[in-house]
Amino acid sequence: MGGLHGSLATYVALMCKLSMYLSYILMCSTGDL
Repeated sequence: MGGLHGSLATYVALMCKLSMYLSYILMCSTGDL
């Protein structure tokens, strides 16, 4: 149970970082930054 929750939290954190990284690239490419 604990391991599953840990991996889930890691997965959510990775997806959050990835979405932030992608939105940052989009803002830079469109020149809104």
